[in-house]
Amino acid sequence: MKKHLLNIFLISFILLSILNISAVETLGTFKQNSCIELKQNCANCSYVNINSVSYSNSSKIITNVVMTKDRTNYNYTFCNTTVIGEYIVDGNGDLDGEITVWTYNFFVTHTGDELDNV
Repeated sequence: MKKHLLNIFLISFILLSILNISAVETLGTFKQNSCIELKQNCANCSYVNINSVSYSNSSKIITNVVMTKDRTNYNYTFCNTTVIGEYIVDGNGDLDGEITVWTYNFFVTHTGDELDNV
C-alpha cells in the first residue's frame, strides 16, 4: 500500500512540474485599438527591456524597447492593437546581475471580452 501511494505521489509531482513549466503567463484580453500597459516587476534589476512584441505567427510588431522604471515596476505603453488575436511579449532584465529572460502573452478581441476560439 505504501509503495502504491508513493507511486501516486511521484506521478502527481511529475505532472504538476510539467504543468508549471509549460504554463504561459498572460496579461488577459483587451479591446481592439486600445493601449495596453505592458508590465514587469523586478526588485533586483537595474533595467528591464522588451526584446519584441509579435503576433502568434512570429511577425514582429516592435523590437528592442527600453521599459520605464518606477521603483521596482517597469512598464511600456503599447498601442498597436489593430490585429485581432494573440500577441507575445518577450523581454529580459538583469535580475541580481544575471540576464534573465521572460515572456507572456495577451489577446485582443473586438470587444475586449475573452473568446474561446482566440
